Amino acid sequence: DTDLLKKVLNLALEKKSQTILEKSYDLWAPSGDTGLTFMVNTLNNELSETLKSLQASLGAGKLFVDVGSGMGLTTLAIAQQYPETKIVSIEPASPNWILQQLNLRCNLDKPALAKIKVVLAGVGPNTDDEDNMMAKLMWRPTSTTSTRAWTPAEEFGMEDVELLVRLRRLRSILAEAD
Repeated sequence: DTDLLKKVLNLALEKKSQTILEKSYDLWAPSGDTGLTFMVNTLNNELSETLKSLQASLGAGKLFVDVGSGMGLTTLAIAQQYPETKIVSIEPASPNWILQQLNLRCNLDKPALAKIKVVLAGVGPNTDDEDNMMAKLMWRPTSTTSTRAWTPAEEFGMEDVELLVRLRRLRSILAEAD
């Protein structure tokens, strides 16, 4: 949808010198987004040791799957800490997917990008016969980490966007990404 793309790009601002795990990134996010700050703080604090503890599980020949990858900050951190790891980054909200593309392309070189497959899809509880279910989600530009399906109509703000998202089996997404 061209209108949605224009809206996301009009809202997006570059936030220079955001530090994630001691590396500086120039990140794109909507103006006034609290989700960016939340994820940067979470990666630097609560998840810092967890990401370091993945050393035995990640590296050459290994796969990291980031489901609900938002604007790609965890993907950036994994790509930086474990550069030989193949990453499949799955994001259901197209505005976040667009911002993730900007964040990855503005902060990683071509060899690092070649190891990442970003997929626009939601992971759903689908059976073999239902690999193309759809769901409605609400994307809030001021809180990009809280895209959700259960938002009551009275909670929608003027800037919020209702999205129709394709839900797929994780197995199908990973087969496509291979």
